[in-house]
Amino acid sequence: MSEIALAGVSKSFAIAHKAVHALAEVSLTLPKGGFYALIGPSGCGKSTLLRLIADILRPDAGSISIGGHPPAEARKRHEIGFVFQDASLLPWRSVLDNVRLPIEIAGRSVANPADPMQLIELVGLADFAHARPSQLSGGMQQRVSIARALALRPKVLLLDEPFGALDEITRQRMNLELLRIWQETGTTAVLVTHNISEAAFLADRVHVLAAHPGRIVAEIGVGLARPRTLALMRTNSFAQAQNALRDALFGEDGAAEEEAEIAAGQAPT
Repeated sequence: MSEIALAGVSKSFAIAHKAVHALAEVSLTLPKGGFYALIGPSGCGKSTLLRLIADILRPDAGSISIGGHPPAEARKRHEIGFVFQDASLLPWRSVLDNVRLPIEIAGRSVANPADPMQLIELVGLADFAHARPSQLSGGMQQRVSIARALALRPKVLLLDEPFGALDEITRQRMNLELLRIWQETGTTAVLVTHNISEAAFLADRVHVLAAHPGRIVAEIGVGLARPRTLALMRTNSFAQAQNALRDALFGEDGAAEEEAEIAAGQAPT
């Protein structure tokens, strides 16, 4: 497990010869072993922030550390697992071979990889180990993607809207599966989501971002007991947790941003 710390992180992109400020002076600390969520309107830099932590992108200013080390070093040590919205499985490889892929790529640079078959069992797909991705549902493909992200025993698991394309029933089932996997593996998990209910159900703490430029405007402790079950969603405490997130997203400033998005023809998410 690893603590994640960001201090004054900023990131800009050049689009049509114009600088677009994706993130501005973002600072946060995520203690090891917790489950954290990042929420906010489209374009607020949530996915950019996740990619900076993963060392897929580099910040223009500020610093990031994972367990006291730069992300590049954590990545070399195979301490970071990443799950994208698209499962991105290789269609010609079986479930087992897709999960095994990071181990093959890492070769001898990783001393103690996870057992691919045990990971497949962990995500509940033991009967589909030799199936091809085309033979799986969307939810099953994402289970394979999560198993693959855990193949090198990462200390940090980063998830970028992994269930956004799933129907609501499958999504809630996958939320339960993700919680179970997180609890069994002991990773530090960071989830990007547009779904307020999902953030409240999964996370210990939620960081709310606003756009133009991307910045953290609220940090909300969810305060719900674990383990969490679907029955929790019918309680007053869960409703209060969701309302706290809505207030942070759609207070006076948030409502103005949302109205601007709607006026611009962008569907809020």
